Amino acid sequence: LEIQAGEIEGGIKSFEQAKKLAPEESEILFSLGNSYFQLKDYNSALKELQAGIKMNPEVPQAYFDLGNTYFKLTKYSDAIASYQKAVKLQKDFWPATNNIGLIEYENGKIDRAIKKWRKALTVDENQAEPTLAIAVALYKKGQQQEAIELGQKALKIDDNYGNLEFLKENLWGDKLLADTTQFFQNPVIKTLLSE
Repeated sequence: LEIQAGEIEGGIKSFEQAKKLAPEESEILFSLGNSYFQLKDYNSALKELQAGIKMNPEVPQAYFDLGNTYFKLTKYSDAIASYQKAVKLQKDFWPATNNIGLIEYENGKIDRAIKKWRKALTVDENQAEPTLAIAVALYKKGQQQEAIELGQKALKIDDNYGNLEFLKENLWGDKLLADTTQFFQNPVIKTLLSE
């Protein structure tokens, strides 16, 4: 409840106490790792998530959270490996596939990123994040018509994706954010964002 109320430090203290009372409970470690992540203490998050996975290696969400932690620590190959484990455990875990695309884009592998985002959309075609990411990548490649159509679709699904800070919170890297900023300057997209 403390975490949900935004009282992250209080929540961490409660989870640390719970960990002492039930040291064999992996869910406590996963929650603790996620809380440290929210506090931007990525090294502590890493430690708790790894300990939880050692106890219970069958939780896709834990690998996703671990991947996000590695991502924030710019350990991209470790992040990709963690995301792949999440997808191996749960085939339809599209956010993990999506985040591999985010890393590929930052590494300059735009076509591989697009492929990952399209794969994420095969699981759920109505997800704003991979749709907008594809739009930005296509726009960067000069495929403006399809990019604008996809961008409009993404922003109609969820207009939060029109906010660069929101994208940054969702692990969009510097290259993708810079290209998104340019995409948002397109007159059609700019008009949509202002509505």
